[in-house]
Amino acid sequence: MVMDDLNSDDGDRLSTEQLAGIIVDALHRAGLLRDADVKRALLIAEEEINVRKVLGDY
Repeated sequence: MVMDDLNSDDGDRLSTEQLAGIIVDALHRAGLLRDADVKRALLIAEEEINVRKVLGDY
């Protein structure tokens, strides 16, 4: 992910996809996710973030 991609229309707020990407990238770089698991992890993280937003749990 390029740092310029982190700029959003909401000022300092990240989109669900951006936040999921940062989290999954950190886990991958730490060796906690294999290359083959990154795509699935992104989908799971995005879903979890969206559910938490809907519930106001953030």
